[in-house]
Amino acid sequence: MPVLVATPKATNANSYITVAKADIILDRRLYATAWTSAGTSPDAEDYTVDGSNIVGSTSIAVSAGTGSFTAGSKIQFSNDNGDDGTFYTISAALSGDGNLTISPGLVVALDGAETVERVTATEKEKALIWATSLLDSYMIWYGQPTTDDQALRWPRFSVPDSDGDYYSSDEIPLPLMAATADLALALLENDLFATPAALGKGVSEIRAGSLLAKIDNFNQEAVIPSNVLSLINDLGYLEPGSGGGSSILPLLRS
Repeated sequence: MPVLVATPKATNANSYITVAKADIILDRRLYATAWTSAGTSPDAEDYTVDGSNIVGSTSIAVSAGTGSFTAGSKIQFSNDNGDDGTFYTISAALSGDGNLTISPGLVVALDGAETVERVTATEKEKALIWATSLLDSYMIWYGQPTTDDQALRWPRFSVPDSDGDYYSSDEIPLPLMAATADLALALLENDLFATPAALGKGVSEIRAGSLLAKIDNFNQEAVIPSNVLSLINDLGYLEPGSGGGSSILPLLRS
């Protein structure tokens, strides 16, 4: 299973947009350096084991596939095509770059039918998955989910657009894709859940004598930025009381 799943209505979906589509959207946007410079390793996928009866080995030959693994990446060996109908998944961490050097080694036999799957997310994938989760957590969406078992709250039906038509109940709306990409960019730029630093965002005054710090509730970093909300006005609204970022209490020392 891919690390990021953006298939509409999928039971294992975790993102409203693929990295490739987010690249296209954010490539057209100014000031997207945090996205373009985000880490993209490990990006390996679709490898298969090229060998048989590999037990306890720390060097696994593979064929096919694209991209490269990096040290510390988490991978899985999976088999659901055995003659006896068995299914298993083995997780391992790579101890070297660009190869499948496994530590401490596999403990079961593998054959040439095994698939190698990456389970470590890249920075872009993490940002998109997190952005999707935040949108589904903080937004009250119009309409109803298309299916009962879809993992995400979109696609939905009975949601009109600004032209009076209805968004497709089988696809993710383009505004939601754009909003997810923009929120992912914001997450890469700043920790939206961080407590404001002294005299930073959300702090209007600090006094050394009594350690008084005044917190401006109207100047807090929003979890869902206004530019993201403007993209999805037709799709829903922010849950009341959930738009602000972290806050801290004034500190007084007598």
